[in-house]
Amino acid sequence: MDSITQIVLGAACGEAVLGKKIGNKSLLWGAVGGTIPDLDVLLNPFFNSVDGLFVHRGYSHSLLFAFIIAPLLGLLLHRFSKNKTVSKIEWTKLFFWSLFTHPLLDAFTGYGTPLFLPFSNYRIDINSIFIVDPLYTLPFAFCLIMVMIARSNNNRRKKWNYIGIAISSIYLLFTVINQYSTKAKFDNQLELLGVKTNRSMSFPTPFNNILWCHLAETDTGYFVGYRSMLDKNETIDFTFFPNQRNLINTYTTDNQLQKLIKFSKGYYIITSEGGKLYFNDIRFGQMGGWDNKQASFVFKFLLEPQADGTLKISKGDWRKARMSGLSSLWQRIKGI
Repeated sequence: MDSITQIVLGAACGEAVLGKKIGNKSLLWGAVGGTIPDLDVLLNPFFNSVDGLFVHRGYSHSLLFAFIIAPLLGLLLHRFSKNKTVSKIEWTKLFFWSLFTHPLLDAFTGYGTPLFLPFSNYRIDINSIFIVDPLYTLPFAFCLIMVMIARSNNNRRKKWNYIGIAISSIYLLFTVINQYSTKAKFDNQLELLGVKTNRSMSFPTPFNNILWCHLAETDTGYFVGYRSMLDKNETIDFTFFPNQRNLINTYTTDNQLQKLIKFSKGYYIITSEGGKLYFNDIRFGQMGGWDNKQASFVFKFLLEPQADGTLKISKGDWRKARMSGLSSLWQRIKGI
């Protein structure tokens, strides 16, 4: 999830552990703990475009990370804090829950979170919620504001904090149920069309959980469709994208290309645009695909063949892709 959401969640964890004892300072230190895992982005400049994908949400997003770092931070805060009424164990609990819940929440998005490193590098991506979802964050943040207003020994403080945790958790559960229900409708529509698929996935479009995108894989490509929960028309219009993987047959053993394929979990197509080859990780959808069927996919990498037979791989223009199509998003969410 985005940094603000993780700050809110971390602050709520801090409040739950030490709010009654240290008041708003618990929110501050909880927010710090909730931010720490994402500091791995500071390492990205030291890695190339492909390896950097695995650095973010790497070891700092393992559940084991919380067990190792929380006691160290607890000891540090206990030693240097002026408030000696808070024990090392209490500081450790505060940091543990703010660090532990961060990757759990991230696992519900589509990027992939390796919760079980170093024992397994499999990246879990439930993909039921977009990385920025106001309906998750804003009610939670409002409850935290009410917490900050209340006195540390006020029962309303604890009440508001748990209301925020409950609302956000219920919404997160709703996104999973919504995903399951929506995916079934997509799959049923493809079955009615006589399309035989190998596997499929559904994920929400930006900033909402109402308009969904669906990818269905066949032997030669992918069917992509969009559906809003508010659509009156049950028919879903799918667009087929050939995978065109024959365009990279010469480079199938390239190490960096294999890493890209691994990151995409096999959900990718190759496109040729202006004489240049691009690797498209289609799990993150098209920006504006609900309005423009041929819109570019967001996660795109330029593949440049080198004289030694390898590929030079660099990021495409992700920023431009992210911004295009947003003006029509609200109209499509309202349904057709």
